[in-house]
Amino acid sequence: MRQALFAVLFVVAAAMPARADCLCTCVDGAVEPLCTSGFDVPPVCEPRFCPQPPPSLKPATYTEDRPEGAEDCDLKQVMNPHTEKYEWRVLCQ
Repeated sequence: MRQALFAVLFVVAAAMPARADCLCTCVDGAVEPLCTSGFDVPPVCEPRFCPQPPPSLKPATYTEDRPEGAEDCDLKQVMNPHTEKYEWRVLCQ
């Protein structure tokens, strides 16, 4: 009975679409993959046109916290897909 239940769960899990926590978006005028975790494998982004961000000075201070354990972080202009405007965001390698 356990083996049958395990087999059913395995088939159901294999049939479910994989959840990707990465997306390709415009960052400082170029397409880059953005992932929510350092463990995610970044996808290869299809080439597309990204408008250049408007001239803007980096904010002197920002309120976004760095993800725990992140070391190499910087402020970048990232296009918001809903507003189609660039916003300053903290991105970490």
